[in-house]
Amino acid sequence: MGAGSELLLKFHAGLSEVLFFLEGVIYTFARAYLVFGRKEKYLNACRELAETVWQKGLLRKGPGICHGVAGSGYVFLLMYRLTAETKYLYRAERCDMTFFVGACV
Repeated sequence: MGAGSELLLKFHAGLSEVLFFLEGVIYTFARAYLVFGRKEKYLNACRELAETVWQKGLLRKGPGICHGVAGSGYVFLLMYRLTAETKYLYRAERCDMTFFVGACV
């Protein structure tokens, strides 16, 4: 995410739609990472996108993959699979708790 990324997040019609977009884009970069020889630039893009989803908030429009907490959780499960870093497993678990018990993240 570049210097203007904050502006782009605020410019869009709504933050939830931007987060939905970011959650979708992360899968493209993850696939590129796996297909094109595990180049760090793709993994770094995934890290930045996942961090943005974490910092800007979870999608709370219900249980769906598209506009819901499950989509946010999948982002962190994907990152855990790519990196084996436990912080992503923790974040996925927090999404689960948010969905099932309404806990604050």
